[in-house]
Amino acid sequence: MVNKEILKTAATTLRTLTRERKEYKEKLASFDKAEELVKRLLNTQELTAEEVLQKLSEFKQRPLAELELAGMALDLVKNGSINLGSIAEDHPTPGGAMDNLTYYLLYGEKE
Repeated sequence: MVNKEILKTAATTLRTLTRERKEYKEKLASFDKAEELVKRLLNTQELTAEEVLQKLSEFKQRPLAELELAGMALDLVKNGSINLGSIAEDHPTPGGAMDNLTYYLLYGEKE
């Protein structure tokens, strides 16, 4: 009877420890990715030295999947495939007026 209880307790403890270990590994991977992203942003001069600790703290709060996505976005920017932070130029339609969506986004009301 005592052996069954000990085995049951040991199994529960092992499951808990395995779950905690997995959570810590995921958190460590997230921290490593956060540090990698901050270094990349610093090297590409997207971040100033003063912003490093704040951005690192912010990134460490994010899940690993978000950080991986941010890394992919940085790759796209680095390769010149995309230009983040730019605004499309204002190209009016041939009649001189903008389309309704563009006008609404710029001025917040209909023409």
